[in-house]
Amino acid sequence: MKRGGIAGVLMAAGIVIFCILCFLFPYLNPVYDNQEEVVFHGIVENLDMDGSENRRQVVNIPGQGQAEVPETEKIISRNLTEDFEGLENGDLIKLVFSADVSIMETWPAQFSEPADRIEVVARGAFALKQENGMCFLAFPQKMVAGADADVLRPGIMLDFCRDGRGETFGEERFALLEIEGVNQEQKQIWVKLDIDQAKAFLEGYESGVACYVSERQDLSSTRKEDPVNVMQYALDGNDRDLKAEDFVDGAVWDGIYTVTARSVSKSRRSVSVCVLEQNELLFSEDCLFVTEEAVDSELYRVMSFEEFADLIEEKTDHEQTVLFYAKFQDGEITEVFFLD
Repeated sequence: MKRGGIAGVLMAAGIVIFCILCFLFPYLNPVYDNQEEVVFHGIVENLDMDGSENRRQVVNIPGQGQAEVPETEKIISRNLTEDFEGLENGDLIKLVFSADVSIMETWPAQFSEPADRIEVVARGAFALKQENGMCFLAFPQKMVAGADADVLRPGIMLDFCRDGRGETFGEERFALLEIEGVNQEQKQIWVKLDIDQAKAFLEGYESGVACYVSERQDLSSTRKEDPVNVMQYALDGNDRDLKAEDFVDGAVWDGIYTVTARSVSKSRRSVSVCVLEQNELLFSEDCLFVTEEAVDSELYRVMSFEEFADLIEEKTDHEQTVLFYAKFQDGEITEVFFLD
């Protein structure tokens, strides 16, 4: 064969190989196959439109609110029976998108793209309401391990842990929450949590969220002569910064927060905080004040309001602000935890 003919054959073969590689490239390239998924977790809710039989199905997502359940060609469940036919009110679901997706701010909100798939993570008495930056979450009563139904009542504190191994095995506890209400008919327990805690609950449910009646119960039942338990409650990972969205009509949602204070008023028995301008928070008449003993960081003592105010004034003389833990109840500070 002539040299020119050989060159032509090699060129043609090269073109064929190049075309085959171009065709196979998406399948050979690992980056293509492992694009990051966009995932949302939420609770399915049936909206009753004007009392008619025409119900609209939405998914309630912490921090996002209600969004229409997106179109998808695949709804799956690894745990439900063969009778599984679709989404139901109260389902905890996982929405998976294979491409960048945005949420359009309509009502209900809408996803800009169909979902690659929808996974039903759990079916049960789940529900979610969102108000003023906080979430009210309902979950099945049977989730609380080792507790009789009559023990589960408003005011009882619950530990929420990842991995389902129990508190004594060193798992990660992501929330310590008070039972807000119990629906015996639906066998539901309601708790109030912030958006990050709600996301942690829904996102962690697949890998195992365990729930236990906590040994650290509500501070109202703690003896005032035993301040170590009071301090432990605040230092055990349940604190979060007081934010503007925690105020409703000038009052703070019940709960424990880290407060950044600018000054304290002895005459008004109040503290000026950095969250909102011209905002003072009142201490209750029987507010409990606890601080560390200077000689031993493992010992604590109860102090008077005047002693607490002196500490704040001393701190703010050298530093512009000072931090302390505070429990709010009915719009007032009922307990204070000060770390010197």
